[in-house]
Amino acid sequence: MRAAFVSLQAIAIVAFLSTSIAAAKSTAASFPQPRFLYVVQSLPTGILGFIVNPTTGDLTPNGQGLVAIAASPASVVAEKNGGRLYVGDLAGNISGFSINRTTGFLSPVPGSPFSAGDTVSAVIVHPLNKFVFASRRHGGVAVFRVAANGSLKQVPGSPFPTVTGANTLTLINNGFLFVGEGIPKGSTFVTSYIDGYRINPATGALTALPNSPYSMGPVGACSVIPTDMAAAGTFLYVADSYESAVSGYTLDSSTGILTEMQGSPFKPICADNNDVNNLNQPSGITIEPTNRSLYGAYSSPNSLVVAQYGITHSGAIGTLAFLTTTPSGTNCGFKLRADPSGKFVYGFGNTASNCSGAPVIAAYGIDAASGQLTPLSITPNILGAATDLAVTP
Repeated sequence: MRAAFVSLQAIAIVAFLSTSIAAAKSTAASFPQPRFLYVVQSLPTGILGFIVNPTTGDLTPNGQGLVAIAASPASVVAEKNGGRLYVGDLAGNISGFSINRTTGFLSPVPGSPFSAGDTVSAVIVHPLNKFVFASRRHGGVAVFRVAANGSLKQVPGSPFPTVTGANTLTLINNGFLFVGEGIPKGSTFVTSYIDGYRINPATGALTALPNSPYSMGPVGACSVIPTDMAAAGTFLYVADSYESAVSGYTLDSSTGILTEMQGSPFKPICADNNDVNNLNQPSGITIEPTNRSLYGAYSSPNSLVVAQYGITHSGAIGTLAFLTTTPSGTNCGFKLRADPSGKFVYGFGNTASNCSGAPVIAAYGIDAASGQLTPLSITPNILGAATDLAVTP
């Protein structure tokens, strides 16, 4: 499965480009426009809100200023309809906010913050806004039911067990949850895991899938540490730290069985002999809403490059074909998030090569035909130590 795939790549590129224009024209009008962008940061700790220009992608501060939260944030996510925002922090809390649909201002939901019982590494909202899932740094997935007023209450059986500490998570087809696990241990090879669960649609309870946990063993001289996840239909993609690659898997919707794609991991390159201080690794991935392109942020102390992969929808279904890279104009970047309209991708980086400069938001326009990114010149913005961002309709 992990063999070279030069011919497959060439076929995938041709297939991707031949269908891109038709796919873009048929789907662009069906997606909601972006309205607000939120960045969570520490030093100082809180949430910054911006209004998105849906035509140009430019950002304007919403005027509320920094919205304080109790502890340093790790992850932020918005409901699919943009009604509420949830933030997981390093003190083990999830803070919930209602979003004013006119101004983008945030107001705490009743009872916020809510305890997850352990340091939160990632948080995600069910597409039907019924549940919130939080991965816990030292193990387990906390599951919360969302009340009508946005408040959260853990469901019976929560937290649900994982093998080790959980780093990242994502949902597939509303009914399956996947969690990436793996803790770096210097230059020592480690085995990481993907935990898969079926979600009870009535209660939110998690049941382990047949081949869970899926072992992600070292590849050659590379350890595999999941840092981010993204899903497109029944395809699951995992950004691998150290290995500097993206792994791909196909989900059987009836059984829940996960199968690694041919050619996965895609473009693996060991990151400085697994030196934990090396940043030449994919720190964030995102998929635009037409499911044609996956973008990965490959960061280092001196540059940030965003790589574009075409997702194949015929032949070797779901495999990634590396297409191109886009210089970001910033350094030391982290998460990437596509906006709901499929026009823009946002991330954040640093203005200094040694990562000591002012953190800023980076923006890219998505070409409707090819999916290629073009860096946008947006209004300057200064962040604290940013950790994640979310774009809402």
